[in-house]
Amino acid sequence: MKIIGLPLDISPDESLKKVFILPDSALQKGDRPFFIPYSDRNFRIEAGIAVKICKVGKPASARFSNRYYDSWTPIVNFVDEKSESLGFSPAFCRGFNLASSIGEFHRFSDNETVTHTLEFILDGSCILSVDPENYFNTLDESLYLAGHHFSLRTGDLFVPAFIDTGTNAICDTRMEIFHDNTLITGFNIK
Repeated sequence: MKIIGLPLDISPDESLKKVFILPDSALQKGDRPFFIPYSDRNFRIEAGIAVKICKVGKPASARFSNRYYDSWTPIVNFVDEKSESLGFSPAFCRGFNLASSIGEFHRFSDNETVTHTLEFILDGSCILSVDPENYFNTLDESLYLAGHHFSLRTGDLFVPAFIDTGTNAICDTRMEIFHDNTLITGFNIK
């Protein structure tokens, strides 16, 4: 399994220049805590929604991309700002062990699952609200383009846009993610 990610606010044509692939060792599931690996570095928080690939292959066109994913989950990623400032690749800055936390998967066939805003809360303060309708606006086109450069495999995660929250991880805080005012996942930062 791999995580294919894109930064936010770029056109699908430009996205392939910025795409990054994170190894499965970067993935952390459930409510396990994120441990800040270096006390002398800042780790910026990025967040988004990941879709789970359910089919092997490459979409023939953007119109058929929705056949390649079946569920979604919120994802929080931590970015090593020092490595980023030194010019290291996006995958290096984001792909260290257990740098990406995900929650439970929600199926797209459930009508209510992507109609409400997702809120990313850090110690009681909302650091990001994601409107799924706007967020998934370019999902099919981005997946189609990425699928022509990277083989999609069942279980892979595709993140159409990692959104920079403008917030750094702080030791002894709690990240919680709400969907329609219902807590769907959370974890501690240590």
